[in-house]
Amino acid sequence: MAAELTNNLVSTLEKIKNKRYTLIGKMEEDEQLKSQTLAKIEMRSSRLAKVLERKAKRITAKKEYEKVIMETEAAYKKILEGSALLLKKLQDDAVEEEKAAAKAAAAANPNGVAPEQGNAAMEVQAPNMDAILAEAGVKSVNMKMPF
Repeated sequence: MAAELTNNLVSTLEKIKNKRYTLIGKMEEDEQLKSQTLAKIEMRSSRLAKVLERKAKRITAKKEYEKVIMETEAAYKKILEGSALLLKKLQDDAVEEEKAAAKAAAAANPNGVAPEQGNAAMEVQAPNMDAILAEAGVKSVNMKMPF
């Protein structure tokens, strides 16, 4: 009976030691898995940092583009407004010159007979654009052109 008890105790002790070795092996596997997982986390954290940095740069560039677009649109709007005012002024001046020319022609020709084309040639002077723009209240637009 004592031999049987000793054999049973040795057998149980061997089973416990085997379970311990198995557990140690699984713990080593878990440690390797932990190391691999931490390495992947580090790699992905680094990748995430790069993505976030690239995104921040792109956001900054987008804001700069939006600023340039807004400034360009504002300058373009001023140009259009100035052009419209200039065109209106030139049209008004042309109407006034036509009226003045008609009055002068009527005064020079009291009989109502039309003068010949060759004699009716009139000298036209180019308008002073700066004066017209200043009279129309258009300020000069200073833009840096990229070309």
